[in-house]
Amino acid sequence: MNPRTISISVTPAGFVSLLTLILLTVVGCTRLSPGLITPGVLGLLVWVTSRWLARNSLQKISIDRNLPKRAFVGESFAIESRVRNTSRFLPASGCSIRDPFADTDKTVPSIHPNDSVHIEYPGKYGKRGPVVSRELLLSSKWPLGLFETSRNVVIESASRMTVLPSPFLPTKLQQHLDRLEQESLWSRAEFSDPASEFRLLREFRHGDSVRSIHWPSSLRCNALQVRETDPPGLQPLRNGIFLHSFVPPGQLETPERYEMVLRIVMALLLRFRSRRMEVLYYSGSGDPLLLSTAGQFDSAIIELATIQRSPLQNLGNITGLEKTYRSCDKIFAISDAPRSVWEEAVQSSFPGSICIDAESISKTTRPEVRKKRKAIV
Repeated sequence: MNPRTISISVTPAGFVSLLTLILLTVVGCTRLSPGLITPGVLGLLVWVTSRWLARNSLQKISIDRNLPKRAFVGESFAIESRVRNTSRFLPASGCSIRDPFADTDKTVPSIHPNDSVHIEYPGKYGKRGPVVSRELLLSSKWPLGLFETSRNVVIESASRMTVLPSPFLPTKLQQHLDRLEQESLWSRAEFSDPASEFRLLREFRHGDSVRSIHWPSSLRCNALQVRETDPPGLQPLRNGIFLHSFVPPGQLETPERYEMVLRIVMALLLRFRSRRMEVLYYSGSGDPLLLSTAGQFDSAIIELATIQRSPLQNLGNITGLEKTYRSCDKIFAISDAPRSVWEEAVQSSFPGSICIDAESISKTTRPEVRKKRKAIV
């Protein structure tokens, strides 16, 4: 352990006690009074011993910290730390940990020599992206509060955490999505055909349709057998997410708006993944990706933590993706630019798409959802 990483300072109580002991010793020597010299010298010996103990109390302490693999910006997450005291003789008492993820210092219980303790506390981080924090500040005022010792503890096996944009779904958009799901229950359900593939056979019961009788099996069994088909299910929906950034001429770039649209995209991806809906996803650069499995959704979600803003040079680039999105039932066009600037270009390429911008969210927190327009035949 490198001793240069340890810093020690005298507390106000230690400074006052040192001046008192020096004054007591000087007065005792001036008056040749053993009653003043003895406590003064003994007090100075205790003061020096306390400094030695304070300096060596943190040298044998190590910390292992476990962070979650993923967290959301501004939301609390659990942190688990294990503090070890590998010293043979000196205990670790009155220690506190200053974690960059925690709001306040966390007190560590007393640790006996060659022992360890586990502590848990909440953490929070306010910026998206991969985070690796390898240092913690450990401080202590042991043994008598005369000195404050601190040391930067390096975490050897620091875990990497990915901070994702916090999902945000505006109220109007959420209501619109709920309404679309209710409509799909009636419009996309297809009832099973009695002549279709069956799951199993059972005996004929009163009220069964004659068309459902399986005659070959009935002749073999010498009893009427009926086809039992699977219940009708919903056909999978395919949604499109078109994320783009655009800076109109004469307007300043605002990173806050781009972060807001990333939060909406995060909420949409989480919602569609939980409902097992396919998504054709365009993140602003490259080619659109088809997300159908949990792994593909996870890759797109993690990408939101590191995605960089790449504004379109002109709105004419949108027309090149028109054919790709034809297979989508619904298209969600999201941008950090005002909707009045790009909505016409998007609707000409993707008729009936739902357009959302960050400007309306920042003003009312409820972006207006445009209804589907009829396509011109």
